[in-house]
Amino acid sequence: MEEALASMLEQHEPYPAVVMDRGWNVLRANRGASRLFGTLLAPDPLPDPANVLRLMIEPGPVRAAVVNWSSVAPALLERAAREAVAGVFDRETAELVRRLRSRPDVSAVLTGPSVTAPSVPVIDVQFALGDLEVELFSVVSAIGTPTDVTAQELRVEDFFPANQPTRDAWHQLTTAGPRSARERSTAEGPWSSKQATSSSPHPVDD
Repeated sequence: MEEALASMLEQHEPYPAVVMDRGWNVLRANRGASRLFGTLLAPDPLPDPANVLRLMIEPGPVRAAVVNWSSVAPALLERAAREAVAGVFDRETAELVRRLRSRPDVSAVLTGPSVTAPSVPVIDVQFALGDLEVELFSVVSAIGTPTDVTAQELRVEDFFPANQPTRDAWHQLTTAGPRSARERSTAEGPWSSKQATSSSPHPVDD
């Protein structure tokens, strides 16, 4: 499993890809993902653990860089509900989603008249990276089968460029070269050594 996941992440370079557990915690990432989130979070360090839902929805540098946040937040929460393992949240993820949905700023966009959360597993995200703006769409794939509970808890999220300007901007970002020791560490992939394992499920009682 480890070799397969490493190969999937490597094959997606130079674009971002991450392996997440059922709670949307990043377990492993390629250099593209480390570069993306490292750039968004700079000068702060990459969090460990890093939770994609929290990074994207809670106030902070990642959310601040999402140009179309008001459409991304509802889509992410809808996806989290749709992709719960076996249709059931574990307790920790259920509490996280409940807490995020109850935030006044999130509640406002969830109840807005123009909110139309997509029912397809693709989310378009526009990031402002300093002087660059990139538009990526992400696809989440489940690993394993319903009979393989441990593997089924893993998700691989791949980010793809949505247009040619994004391809050009990403090429500029990846070929510019790190300007500091921290950026060199980011480019090398600080999440890459994490083991892609997941904890036992803890379904929420009805």
